[in-house]
Amino acid sequence: MENPNFANKYAGSDAHTNSLVVVCGERSRYVDYYDIYESEYSYSDTAGYTQSTAFNGEGALSSAIHFVTSGQVITTYALEGHGESELASGLGTAVEEAGMTVNSLRLLTKGDVPSDCRCLIINGPTADISSGEADILRSYLKNGGRLLLLTDCTSESLPNLYGAMEDYGVKPVEGMVVEGNSNYFMQNYANYLLPEIESHDITQPLVSSGYYVLTPFAHGLSVDEETASEAGAEVSVLLQTSTNAYVKQTWQESDTAEQSEEDIDTDEGFPLGVAITAERAEDGVTASVENAQTRIVWYASTYLGYDQMNEIVSGANYDLLVNSMNWICEQEESITIHPKSMDQSYLTLTAAQSSRWTAVMVVLIPAIFLIAGFVMWHRRRRL
Repeated sequence: MENPNFANKYAGSDAHTNSLVVVCGERSRYVDYYDIYESEYSYSDTAGYTQSTAFNGEGALSSAIHFVTSGQVITTYALEGHGESELASGLGTAVEEAGMTVNSLRLLTKGDVPSDCRCLIINGPTADISSGEADILRSYLKNGGRLLLLTDCTSESLPNLYGAMEDYGVKPVEGMVVEGNSNYFMQNYANYLLPEIESHDITQPLVSSGYYVLTPFAHGLSVDEETASEAGAEVSVLLQTSTNAYVKQTWQESDTAEQSEEDIDTDEGFPLGVAITAERAEDGVTASVENAQTRIVWYASTYLGYDQMNEIVSGANYDLLVNSMNWICEQEESITIHPKSMDQSYLTLTAAQSSRWTAVMVVLIPAIFLIAGFVMWHRRRRL
């Protein structure tokens, strides 16, 4: 079945100038100039109309190759009915450009997860799922289901949803994570975390390109290796705080970010994102049939998917989320990084880096000029 978004884009076009054609069997896909060079226009009272252009050659070609080789729609579903947030406009566009469609799903009325679901998205629920929905979710995941879950510290307690995740050895550390190492948060905002990006298929393009990921208002995650092993699951950490991070459980009532005796800390820090794989079990025996592998990605910050946060880190947040969905859907060949801006660049600094550059620009450089001026004055005075 062809993706209607792709098909409609080129319907009625007999000729394509400045374009490439990717062909596989009976399927073909044009990659036009406008797919490779993406332009955005904006208007402001001070600057008037402005245009920004980004190079998306790798993404456009990867999308075209996937389309002609598979010829299938990657259908995903976003859960509704529990105060979930809609995907931000920028993230929705990125998901569509990756060749995926997002449909809404209400488990209470549908009764199960559709058979064509390649990835179930649960984005920032503010209320818990029912026990019946939890049973449906457990059954779906046990039988090779795929899930992208985003939660944060602002949510109420979600025992049914979190209980389904505990089956795979991962549970939340409820409260807000505050970073004690200035190399891991933005200046003046110790809860705007810039965690360590661990090596994984999902994160490798970001690691190799030196990007940051911004995760504000996050709660911690806890991994129980014994429970995961009993479930036949493997848990890989994607995002990790420093060892100086701590969790403020009563952050709503706290008027300071300073660590107190009631706060939770560990010697290892806290994971903020994990990838889980598990082989589908049949009668207690690990299955080895095709598409039997359960894949789950859980991020402990829904703000990861906000347009504003994504812009601060030059698009890395959406790269991470789209790459996560590609990995969940077993489209590893589509894992990449976002288009490169050709007319503007972004600089993201941690609090420590900002402090060092402030010291250099405000103290060191003026001191050098003052010393040099004093030396010259002293020499001339002696003449």
